[in-house]
Amino acid sequence: LNRIIKTGKDKLNKDELSNVVYEINCADCNVSYVGQTKRQLNTRIKEHNGCVQQKKHLCNCCKILEYDWFIHLDPIRN
Repeated sequence: LNRIIKTGKDKLNKDELSNVVYEINCADCNVSYVGQTKRQLNTRIKEHNGCVQQKKHLCNCCKILEYDWFIHLDPIRN
């Protein structure tokens, strides 16, 4: 019966995870940025993309950002 009825949660897409460390690379040069956020990754990526359009980001040449990897962090427990 356990094989038929699944009780686990659905997996989230990578961009829906929170508490992550991520790396962003500029597609035009070798500049990279490593960040950490407690919010959903897609929210933070939207903010980075907004900064690129306003020319307030990593370097002056950035037009396209590549999001290479991220690590899901376990919440810190007291």
